[in-house]
Amino acid sequence: AEEDATYNAYCVTRNTLGTDGSPTHISARTNAAVPDSAPAFLSATKIGVENATIEWEALNPYQLNGVFKRYVVQYGSQLTSKTEITTSNITLLTELTFYSTYYVKVAVESSGGTSPFSSLAMFTTKQEEPRAPTLKLGDLNNKVTVALIENRHNYNFLEFCCHLTRKSVSGILHSNLSRVEVCNSTSPVTLLAEEDATYSGTCVVRNTANTDGYPASLPTPTRTNDAGPSRAPRSFAQSSGTSTSVTLAWLAVDPYQLNGVFRGYNIKCSLRGMIVYTGEQNGTRVTIEGLVHATTYIAQVAAISTGGIGVFTGHLDVTTSQDTAPPPILALGDLNKQVTVMLTAVPGNYTRRDFCCYLERQSVSGTQMNATMMNCSVVSPVVLSPAEEDATYTGYCTVRTTATTQGKDGYRAQLPTIKTNAAAPSASPQSVNVATITTTSFLVSWGEVPLLHRNGPITGYRLAYGPPQLYLNSTTLTAAPQGLLPNRRYTVAVAAIGYQSMLGPASKAQSIRTSETVPAPPTTKVSSTSQEISITIDSGSLNWTVGNYCAEIQASENPGIPQQKCLPTRVITFSGLEEFTSYLVKASVTNMAGHKGSDTTQDIKTKESRPSSPPQKVTVSRTTSSSAQVTWTPPNFIDRNGIIRQFEIVLSSNSPSTKTTRLNVTSSSTTLPTLWSSSNYSVVVA
Repeated sequence: AEEDATYNAYCVTRNTLGTDGSPTHISARTNAAVPDSAPAFLSATKIGVENATIEWEALNPYQLNGVFKRYVVQYGSQLTSKTEITTSNITLLTELTFYSTYYVKVAVESSGGTSPFSSLAMFTTKQEEPRAPTLKLGDLNNKVTVALIENRHNYNFLEFCCHLTRKSVSGILHSNLSRVEVCNSTSPVTLLAEEDATYSGTCVVRNTANTDGYPASLPTPTRTNDAGPSRAPRSFAQSSGTSTSVTLAWLAVDPYQLNGVFRGYNIKCSLRGMIVYTGEQNGTRVTIEGLVHATTYIAQVAAISTGGIGVFTGHLDVTTSQDTAPPPILALGDLNKQVTVMLTAVPGNYTRRDFCCYLERQSVSGTQMNATMMNCSVVSPVVLSPAEEDATYTGYCTVRTTATTQGKDGYRAQLPTIKTNAAAPSASPQSVNVATITTTSFLVSWGEVPLLHRNGPITGYRLAYGPPQLYLNSTTLTAAPQGLLPNRRYTVAVAAIGYQSMLGPASKAQSIRTSETVPAPPTTKVSSTSQEISITIDSGSLNWTVGNYCAEIQASENPGIPQQKCLPTRVITFSGLEEFTSYLVKASVTNMAGHKGSDTTQDIKTKESRPSSPPQKVTVSRTTSSSAQVTWTPPNFIDRNGIIRQFEIVLSSNSPSTKTTRLNVTSSSTTLPTLWSSSNYSVVVA
């Protein structure tokens, strides 16, 4: 049932058949309760500087749960809190602080109690429009300075703002009016302005809500002080020039920038800080005369008004040009392998960069050859090298100015036809070849010196050969030195002989060797042992180069097949020979060509050695009881290995008391004396 509501009711008894009995009637009223919810749609309307209207939606009666009594409104800022009681769903909050934020909530009270408060609503009070400030003009030189006094009330100050409208400049009204506006948080406010100009304008105070207050007008008219032009002429540039003058041009200054009545332009020109020209004129073009050629000056221009000279333009570099250099005065110098030209420049309105000469070769010793040379020098003379000797040249020289980065040629001065001096050939003969070599001579041939390197007529050639160093002159392209030594190495080079017997460079040296002669019989030194013969061979001459050393031996007494050896070494040894045997030794030398020389012969005998077999047929016969006779035959002849000088008999006994006896005899028999009777002896013969 609804709270705090009156109800009429009746009650009946119903049987199981669904039939109601007689009703009993009753009247009752429910108890009151707290309203169901807080007021909704709370908002602030009609917000003012010190008040605001608060509205919300009234609750339906059935939501009150009792008899409505009133609304409770609580509001405040972060610093204050107040309560407002009202029976309407709209109320006016007063005595608020301007430009402050407030928070507000509302609850409803009925006979059953007070509902919860609504959600917070927020609003900010407004500010008053600032009142017009009090103004006072200050500095009027190139500006308008306004001091302001604030008439403060219910607002928060942000800044002062002034704006100007230029009405005229020097009494002339312009269609392109200029507006200037400046804001400043402190007084005074300074506005840049044209000199000698009339302005109108207003100033306001702006609050923190960015709302301008009531305006205060500047005195009418506000006129700035007369001054020089505030702008320099525009598009200031050099339009033309000569070697002694420059022409300058610019655009006129706008009248409103003159800050007074126009009186003309001031032009000045300086060089390294020194004024070389200053003048005044009304036009926008001027020619400055009497300057130095190829020189950079600094020029400036400024407008002049009744207020004085205005702002000068920035520094403008202006440069005079140069005249084309006249032909220089020429004189020839050294013509040996070069062309030397002395030059003298003719004065004029130019700056010399250098002297330049150009040559074209016409002929060399009468033969047409196309070639050019060019050289430049800051100072005289100009040397063109290398030039061909005995050659004809034509050309010209000029003075080059600094008018361009690479230099600009002046007028040409033609050189006379030039012929360089003849000189020694500068190259050697070509293709030098050595052939037809004999033991005492050879033939050398060569090609001519290249035409460009003859440097004049070739009168002959010189052949150098050695050692020892010898020379042979020839007027042809061949030469054949005679009387040379065989098997000798010679170095050969050829040089050309030119003008006035001047000798050119020699060709690359070539090394050759004369042919060898047939070797002569060598000298030998022969030595032997019992079974070896060694032969040391000396060729004994420089007229050939030894190819091999050769030796041959053959037994003298029983000749057989001879033994031969050819070796590159000087010592040749034959081994395994018969002892004490005579041999015939032959020695010779072959040269590198394989030619064999004559033999050198010599007899030699191998040395003796011990016999290679013992004596034969040894017999012992007893002659007496104390002596015995021993005989034998010598070894075979071939085993004797020399002459038998003596025999050795070794006599020994088995008796310990008997010593071994050694006897030396020269015959093939001997008697052994002083023997013991009835004793056994052993006899050995060697």
